[in-house]
Amino acid sequence: MPSDTSHLTSSAASRAGEFPITHWTLLCQAGDALSPDHRVALEVMCRRYWSPVLSFCRQRGLAREDAEDAVQGFFAQFLSRKSVSRADPTKGRFRTFLLACLKNYLADEHDKAKTAKRGGGTEFIALEVMTEQSAFEPVDEGDSPEQVYDRRWARALVDGVLAQLRAEFESEGQARLFALLNADERGADGAPLKNAEIGALLGMNDDAVKYQARLLKQRFQTLLRVEIGKTVESATEVDAELNHLLRLLH
Repeated sequence: MPSDTSHLTSSAASRAGEFPITHWTLLCQAGDALSPDHRVALEVMCRRYWSPVLSFCRQRGLAREDAEDAVQGFFAQFLSRKSVSRADPTKGRFRTFLLACLKNYLADEHDKAKTAKRGGGTEFIALEVMTEQSAFEPVDEGDSPEQVYDRRWARALVDGVLAQLRAEFESEGQARLFALLNADERGADGAPLKNAEIGALLGMNDDAVKYQARLLKQRFQTLLRVEIGKTVESATEVDAELNHLLRLLH
């Protein structure tokens, strides 16, 4: 599955494994300025969720710059100690919690969000995150803000898993294999390469390429389930959430 959105930076990715298993804990790390993992958690949190939050704001009718300012202000508030203290994994899905907080922010702070300067003196939201993920953020005609939010959430989740998978292949000296199997590298006509073409490039026979493709798919599915498990209340919700998010991508 090819990906065209931004991934975790190398510094964030290298330390992401240090966090406990849930996104709720990541939120607490990000909101605690005294935590040694504070800045890394902030960066990971913003990179993972900037796109769906921005998409929701755009779909609500905000112009791009106004939406960027609103998202900047929202994250400043969301990652404050007050918001973090309300984070509770027993309340359900993390994406639902985040969206509820966003709606409350837009309702309560609309005027402030419209007039705040980009950055607002808030040190923890890197401007490059905003630039990378919002420069060409479109509005999807005919869809509700909630639908767009969920779809961008699903895309961000898949992109995060692909980033993990790419890092695993790179650590094993198999970066080219991943790029070919994931269709990052394509033929002259722009189409994904066939197994025989990949094998010719890497000196592998057709069966070996098929085997590696199967392993990649299985590992992707495993990592995706793990990531979804970090965002729901219990393991029993994983399948339902997985099916919901995959439907959004088709």
